[in-house]
Amino acid sequence: MRRRRFALLLVGTAFAAAVAIWSVTQPSIGAVTTGPITVTAARILNFRIADTQTRFGKLEFIGGLQLESDGHGFGGFSGFRFLGDREHFIAVSDKCVALTGVLVRDVTGAPDNIASAALQPLPIDAQTRLGAWGGWSDCEAVATANGQAWVAFEGSGWIGGFSLDAAGQLSGFTRFSPENIRQKFRRNKGIESLAAFPAGSQFAGGFLTIAEDTPDATGNHQAFIVGPGGIAQLHIERTDDYAVTDADFLPDGDLVILERRFGLSVKTGIRIRRFPLGQIQPGVLLVGDVLMEAGASYRIDNMEGIAATLDHEGRTTLTLISDDNFNYFQSNLLLEFRLVE
Repeated sequence: MRRRRFALLLVGTAFAAAVAIWSVTQPSIGAVTTGPITVTAARILNFRIADTQTRFGKLEFIGGLQLESDGHGFGGFSGFRFLGDREHFIAVSDKCVALTGVLVRDVTGAPDNIASAALQPLPIDAQTRLGAWGGWSDCEAVATANGQAWVAFEGSGWIGGFSLDAAGQLSGFTRFSPENIRQKFRRNKGIESLAAFPAGSQFAGGFLTIAEDTPDATGNHQAFIVGPGGIAQLHIERTDDYAVTDADFLPDGDLVILERRFGLSVKTGIRIRRFPLGQIQPGVLLVGDVLMEAGASYRIDNMEGIAATLDHEGRTTLTLISDDNFNYFQSNLLLEFRLVE
């Protein structure tokens, strides 16, 4: 019994220390570097640790990067999108800071480096940030559509749009989502995923949002089609303790979601599932097909962002990014996979 109590004490102490480190390392908005920064990128050649295998489920590992920077506010990335090509990108962090830059690739197309990187706090005035959101400003996902970057704010349940110029600079703020979506989520368990419906779909001009871990009455994930006319609920099957952290639509229109297990009480892992676009309708329960699943023996961290694009040969590519929670013992990872069908 003493040994058990001692073990529990050690776990509790470690967790408390982690929380303390997290709280003191979180950057304040005023401390964030605004402008160019230098990003150091260490290449990741193997997805499975000490294994040269490249095929994992229906995905082929292309390569990855471990990212570091001395820029204040760098880290905590929860959303990622490319800006019209497979080079220029935007990532948003928990602290509502945007990272823009260019993903440099080698001759094989694998990620090689980050160039022209810059940080900028999202252009939100203090009154809106602290007043209308009740003090919550946790940014968890980003989607791009019609020349704008749309960001999901987990605490408030809002979707906000920012104008986006060719250099990746953000300006303005337009609120999109209706207020009542916030009431459907637990605190700090709200919108974690945001995907703009593709042109030509019946919900074009709207977004699909998914709650991180606020289950419905049957224990499944809650998802919402959010459009100018309001919201409609649907559900995604929840299994194996996975939480949904991001989503995007493939070039062919199908939906992919990124799921992860991360923490002291669960077995670390990630999973990617695919859903036909035609199945996404109000009231349905989506099950989907697993494209890939990976555990602690792989180069993963707290994976929270996914983006789908086509490479120069027209092949579907998925880019993942991790949220290090501004902890020194976690990593900012960028991983790329090619869909093999």
